[in-house]
Amino acid sequence: MMFSFFIAVMSLFQTVNAQEDPVSVIKNTSDQLFKTLKEQKTVLKKDPNKVYGIVENILVPRFDFGTISQWVMGRSWRTATPAQRDEFTAEFKRLLINTYAGVLLDYSDEKLNVLPLPPNAAKGDEVTVRSEIISKDRPPIAINYSMIKANNRWMVYDVSVEGVSIVANYRSEIRELVSRNGIDGMIKVIKSKNK
Repeated sequence: MMFSFFIAVMSLFQTVNAQEDPVSVIKNTSDQLFKTLKEQKTVLKKDPNKVYGIVENILVPRFDFGTISQWVMGRSWRTATPAQRDEFTAEFKRLLINTYAGVLLDYSDEKLNVLPLPPNAAKGDEVTVRSEIISKDRPPIAINYSMIKANNRWMVYDVSVEGVSIVANYRSEIRELVSRNGIDGMIKVIKSKNK
């Protein structure tokens, strides 16, 4: 399930034209990601670190890390200084990239089936795109992408796998770290994980 979650999250970062729609963003990005992983399978076995470049190029451009970081920090975002916010956003982004990159090395021909949106769902600035990960040896896993429209681009700000949100999941961990160590201490813990 964890692998499918990371595949799903990372499959959202392909650049498409200005008239993009949320379903196309998810579909095109996942297609590009899976195709690249398949083509680079031999290279990645020899040099697993190359997966970081794949994540950076395909997935990162489709995630709104500013919004994700703000929601993950929750109430602490309001009391954090601009410097602390910037540092947390950079380190949290790095944490997600490191986590997803490691999981993507286990890719084994999974497919993402993106479901159509209900009529008029994408008329506003927020939408949830539903999909499922299909693999040969497991039942489908439900993946929901929460997206917002910013500057004519649909960006992901949360992903839920089987009803479990990454924002909610990390928020409880970050809240606990802040209560034990303060904001600077929490950032220090995230930095140490990234090393």
